[in-house]
Amino acid sequence: MYKGKYIDFSGVIGKSKKLIAANITDQLKSIWAEESDLYEGIFLAGGGGELFAPNIQPLLDNRLISVKESQFANAIGYLRLGKAIFGQKPTQSMM
Repeated sequence: MYKGKYIDFSGVIGKSKKLIAANITDQLKSIWAEESDLYEGIFLAGGGGELFAPNIQPLLDNRLISVKESQFANAIGYLRLGKAIFGQKPTQSMM
């Protein structure tokens, strides 16, 4: 509300989210180059992750995996990497 009138910013906010998501994915793809095609999943953690996930997901070929317990994001990532390296698949109880 501004001076008693409702102002709808949803269109501007939606466009901004799409632009930010495109910027994020463009930067990631430029750093990862063709290696990103080899990633089965891309983990997303942090407060902004939930905000931008719907816009980033299609830009990363729907490989985005949101980390539920984001304060443990690094630990979960290293656990999954360790399991992959040593040949064990992580179970749901490990995630």
